[in-house]
Amino acid sequence: MIAFLEGAVVDKQPTTMTLLVGGVGYELHTPTRSSESLPGQGETAFVYTHLHVREDAHTLFGFATATEKALFRLLLGTSGIGPKLALAMLSAMSPSDLQDAVDRGDLSAITRIPGVGRKTAERLLVELRDRIGKIDTGHDAAGGPSATAMYREEAVAALEALGIGKTAAEKLIRTASEGDTAPVDTAALVRRALREL
Repeated sequence: MIAFLEGAVVDKQPTTMTLLVGGVGYELHTPTRSSESLPGQGETAFVYTHLHVREDAHTLFGFATATEKALFRLLLGTSGIGPKLALAMLSAMSPSDLQDAVDRGDLSAITRIPGVGRKTAERLLVELRDRIGKIDTGHDAAGGPSATAMYREEAVAALEALGIGKTAAEKLIRTASEGDTAPVDTAALVRRALREL
């Protein structure tokens, strides 16, 4: 699993970008909202990723925030929603707007998303109502514990990918996050943990 990538932006379009990491160019499919907030060509970008595997393709998706990535994964777990439609939904609505629409049962807001019909919207509202609240979409000014947990989990995975054992990685991340009063993103946690080494 590729939790995130950090590298130079070689090319950036509204729904795709190419990131150069360690001599390898990664093509990422991104929601337009993520693309707008990520750095431009020639700059260094930190991108949360999800690798979608099918028999005929391995597709890498990129997100500006851990919240967008978590919501994308949640949408993929909903009946009738594939990666293309999930990407369209995150392009059309911010995570907090989508959460609000689901919480209110706002069918018209969901059906305004291109490609989402009434039946899909109804199913989405039913399936996500109890699950979408578990994702921190920024309603809590402090970021909430779910954001912190996700950043720590991804930081541990990153350290494991660098060859550090799981127990040691968890200990390093615990030490790196001591005293934080608000969530610190994955990249910062990894940098702190590596300094501890």
